[in-house]
Amino acid sequence: MPLIDTNDHAVAGLIHYPGPRQVVSLLKVTTDVIPKGAQSFNDTADTNKWKVCGTAGAEKGPYAVATKAAANGDTRVEAVVSGAIVTVTADGTIPQGGFVKPSTTTAGQVIAWSAPAGSVVTNAVSSFADLFLRVGVYLKQANSVPMGDGVTAVTDAADGDIIEILIL
Repeated sequence: MPLIDTNDHAVAGLIHYPGPRQVVSLLKVTTDVIPKGAQSFNDTADTNKWKVCGTAGAEKGPYAVATKAAANGDTRVEAVVSGAIVTVTADGTIPQGGFVKPSTTTAGQVIAWSAPAGSVVTNAVSSFADLFLRVGVYLKQANSVPMGDGVTAVTDAADGDIIEILIL
């Protein structure tokens, strides 16, 4: 699959839409380290502050993606929220156009979201909680060109790929 460049030059946390003026400053858990490009969630059950998504697989949205790293001791993190298109790191195979959720193995990365068991067969959602685990929609690899000169086909993301998502 030809790419304009390799993923070595794309980094997580780059904003593609709506632009840097849409970056918000969110209160964060001061002991939490949030790398650029990591997903974070509002921990309403504990501190009501933002922290990096862990690997429990239970951190529900709303979600944000850090556009600048926030260190231990920082009280705020700069991030984009719902409606933004931003780059993140895939932690495994993600089907083209599929929903993503927080990774259950690498904190701050995303994996493919799948519908709860039985929901496709019965056309009913068996667990509403699963719906709140969707961070966004996988659009394309960060360096692919979906239209115009040098078009590259959008394919499934692989582990470690830098990808663009639309945050829900």
